[in-house]
Amino acid sequence: LFFFLSLVFINLAHAEDGFFFEGKIIEYKEDNNLIYAKDNVRVTSMEGFEAFANESRYYRSLNKLILVGDVKIIDNNKNIILQSDEVEYQKNLELITSKNKTSINVNKNFFIITKNINYFRNKETISSSHETRVTDNFGNQVKSSDFILSIGKKEFKTKKINLLDKDSNEYIADNVMIDLSKNQLAGKDIEMYFKKTDDLNNHARLKGNSITSNDRFTTIKKGIFTNCKPNDNCPTWSLESEEIVHDKLKKT
Repeated sequence: LFFFLSLVFINLAHAEDGFFFEGKIIEYKEDNNLIYAKDNVRVTSMEGFEAFANESRYYRSLNKLILVGDVKIIDNNKNIILQSDEVEYQKNLELITSKNKTSINVNKNFFIITKNINYFRNKETISSSHETRVTDNFGNQVKSSDFILSIGKKEFKTKKINLLDKDSNEYIADNVMIDLSKNQLAGKDIEMYFKKTDDLNNHARLKGNSITSNDRFTTIKKGIFTNCKPNDNCPTWSLESEEIVHDKLKKT
């Protein structure tokens, strides 16, 4: 009888508050304001939200859901999968926040490792003010100081970035925007270090005021190129130009 009544109450919570709870243990506490679930917890909503955790606490008066332990969030409408140790979902604000290390899978194409994220579902933005690492299916590896991701526009923005591309060229730049749909990058105050090869004396590098880059070309404005060994003095020789273009395919 208790089990049957529990199932009835679960369905009532779903109908009233927009969530459906499943778990081995489900309890009502604090005058039914708190719904507590534990062991193999699954929480779903009509808006494409799906969550798994070791335990959950839902405060009905605040419309706030807290998930703890091996948390996995699936946003089916946005093709986002988020994993962390603890996640809070403020339903009134449509805000999902995480604590400590967090991984984000975007469209199964881009993989983000960071911590303490803010995910506004309605605004379609995910952000963190902490160090972040990003990899993609093209083989690019990104380390950034922070980030804000626009899911709809597929734009990744950061104040400072260190990027190692699929050809092992390294980019260091400020105020960077990456178009994830086109695999294009734009930024300021760029330093680019070419893949080390004997032909370039292992020291070939470009510096400039700004950069735009895609799969084929990298363009640097007000740039300077040299392959001299770095030292305290000026390089033995350098090439300067209002615009320098690197053809990645032709390697020229």
